[in-house]
Amino acid sequence: MRWLAIPAVVMVTLGPAAAEPFRITLVEDSRDVESQRGEQGFRLGLDYATKGAFAVGGRAIELSVVDSGGDPTAVARRLTEIYRESRADLAVSLVSSGTVAIQSVAIESKRILLVARGGGDLMPVGSRARYVVFPDTPAQCHQRLAALGIARPGR
Repeated sequence: MRWLAIPAVVMVTLGPAAAEPFRITLVEDSRDVESQRGEQGFRLGLDYATKGAFAVGGRAIELSVVDSGGDPTAVARRLTEIYRESRADLAVSLVSSGTVAIQSVAIESKRILLVARGGGDLMPVGSRARYVVFPDTPAQCHQRLAALGIARPGR
């Protein structure tokens, strides 16, 4: 998960410098062991990327966790509420179910969503794509390029 935390820290440094903390909402499913490990890994990645300070550019990083409970509609509603109340500057999804629902929320709210788990067929296109980021591992990038016919096997 360190590879996912570093883009989040970069986005913090690019935002407006203020005394206000940078708020990240992590969407997970407490019933999913991989999602729970993802939260732990994300926290470790933030710790590594900030050299233990949990702050970047003079702004503290606040991390909150939302449990999807496997219900995409409920988590989308909850994320809408969080964005409306300005309790999150960025969301990170560690769940694969409900990705489309929370993508719509991020796009409508004009807030960035990092999707750790989700298929390439879920990627938005056009101007909507600027709010949803799929920070793939190199192997996943190659698979997507190969699926698009861009990459050739053996290269």
